[in-house]
Amino acid sequence: MLRALRLPAVRMTLPCFGAVLLSAVVLTLGASADPSRAAASSLPATGLSVPAAQPVPKRRASHGKSAPARGAACAAAARREKARKACAPKKRKPSATKPSVAAKPVVAPSSSPSVAPSSAPAPVFVGPPPTDALVVEPVEPTTPSEPVAPVEEPRLPVEEPKPPIELKAPIESTPPVEEPVQPPVEEAKPPVEEPAPPVEEPKPPVEESTPPPVEEPAPAPPVEELTSPIEELIPPIEESKPSAEEKADEEKARETKAQEEKLEEERAAALKAEEAKAQEEKAEEVKAEEVEAEEEKALEERAEEIKTEEEKAGEEKARAEKATEEKAKEVKAEEEKAKEVKAKEESAAPFRFFSPTSFWNEELSANAPLDPSSAAVVTAFDQEIAAAEAAKKGLPNINTTAWSVPVYTVPADQPTVKVRLTASKVYVSPALQSAWEAVPLPAGAQPAVGTDKVLVVWQPSTNKLWEFWQLEETPTGWQATWGGAMQNVSADSGAYGPEDWPGAKSSWGAAATSLSMAGGLITLEDLEKGQINHALAISIPTPRGGVYASPAERSDGWSTEPLSIPEGAHLRLDPGLDLASLHLPKLTLMMAEAAQRYGIFVVNQSANVAMYGQDPIPTGTEPYTGAHGYYEGKSAQQILEAFPWSHLQLLKMELHSTS
Repeated sequence: MLRALRLPAVRMTLPCFGAVLLSAVVLTLGASADPSRAAASSLPATGLSVPAAQPVPKRRASHGKSAPARGAACAAAARREKARKACAPKKRKPSATKPSVAAKPVVAPSSSPSVAPSSAPAPVFVGPPPTDALVVEPVEPTTPSEPVAPVEEPRLPVEEPKPPIELKAPIESTPPVEEPVQPPVEEAKPPVEEPAPPVEEPKPPVEESTPPPVEEPAPAPPVEELTSPIEELIPPIEESKPSAEEKADEEKARETKAQEEKLEEERAAALKAEEAKAQEEKAEEVKAEEVEAEEEKALEERAEEIKTEEEKAGEEKARAEKATEEKAKEVKAEEEKAKEVKAKEESAAPFRFFSPTSFWNEELSANAPLDPSSAAVVTAFDQEIAAAEAAKKGLPNINTTAWSVPVYTVPADQPTVKVRLTASKVYVSPALQSAWEAVPLPAGAQPAVGTDKVLVVWQPSTNKLWEFWQLEETPTGWQATWGGAMQNVSADSGAYGPEDWPGAKSSWGAAATSLSMAGGLITLEDLEKGQINHALAISIPTPRGGVYASPAERSDGWSTEPLSIPEGAHLRLDPGLDLASLHLPKLTLMMAEAAQRYGIFVVNQSANVAMYGQDPIPTGTEPYTGAHGYYEGKSAQQILEAFPWSHLQLLKMELHSTS
């Protein structure tokens, strides 16, 4: 409430102070232009004389004020300085006549008192000034000798120092001010650029309108506080505007300085770059040295490793060589042992006909190739045997006393006889008849029982063998329907051919395949020594017709079944079969072992499946039957009933046509 009541008085008082300050500025500028008038300057109407300008330090001017007051005063001075610079007109040379003093533009009527020069102290009025006291009239020049320069810009170059302005009379009293109030920033009006009309000298105030003085006026503030804002508004007299040359020099100096600074920066940057590059090079050198050291270390380590590996390899090589030598020694020892065993076996082994490389005597490899039809053919053959066993007719048999092969081994001095060939015109062979002209056939020799009447004469001293089919002794002598002769048995293959006798043919032989009947025969020596060291011969009831398999040279097969076995086919027992686990009879096991090592060749067609055992007729004994016979009190059918027919395999065949 109190602040609201004081607001009109403050608003009325502020214009008065503004006018006083403006008059002081005008007088100061006028004194700068004419020093003779400076001493006589005074504030009009108010009786306040402006003393000569003296340099008052800002520290002194602000002495006695509080920090907020000093800050507010400084802010107000800055705003006034900014407004003064904006409103200053262009410079003009002073004219001969006294120029009028331009007052600050008045935007709106105010109650500020007018300022008029006076040499006497002015009375102090309390309250608003009269209306006519605020009227500013233009000042007419009195004499040509006293020109007044218009106030265009407070900052004017002054060459000579100005005399100080002295106060004619001290300020005794000022209107009471309850508290200093700075004018609000928003109420400040922007200065008008156009110059205001010249200020007329104000008329002296009328005494009747003068407000009554205050009984107890407040003490006046120190002069320094009043002059401080004025001095802040007045630019320093010593300052002067630099000339164009000075500006150019300054600009050039700045450019030179900027160039020097730029060069200095570039030199510093270059130096820094060189230092950085040097550091990088040094770091690279250090790194290269480290890498080189690491590489050298790695090479040394690798050399050590290589050396160690070489030493280890040398040791391993030495061990390997030693092992190889030991292995070679072992192999050599085994070979020598095998030779000894073989020699012992050969010495202990039964005699066998034909060459050791003959198909009859050659052992089979475990991986001998099988015929593609092996499984099917063997299955059909096993079913045929099973059917015969089920029918108890045509059981597999060992031909020993009938349809068998009696072998007469004769000495070198055995008398010879002629055997006449009685074959039909188809089988007429002069070469075969020539071979039978002198046969060492013993008197009373008997061929095998049966229609085939086979008989073999073997003379080891001459290494010759004669073979007959349907041999018989007649009142006129011996005769045979067919057969063959060999003159180099120990080197023969076991199949008849041109090399067997001069003029011999592949159609010779007692068997229908031209394979010698002596080759697959289980001899009495085999039975005595308990091993069969050659392949076996077998006859089957249904051999395949139209074809034969090597080593056969011909066939009397007749079956049209595609799964029937051709004559000349080579069978074997599975080499992986464990015969010991079958618990076979002794003779059956001997036959199974021979079939597994050498195989079985189909040599003939017969009424039933039959293998061939040497006929004992030449010996006059019967070694097969009986409790102590080779059959162990069993029949031949019982011996073969335990034979593992289903484990047979058909080796790869080379078939030939009979046509």
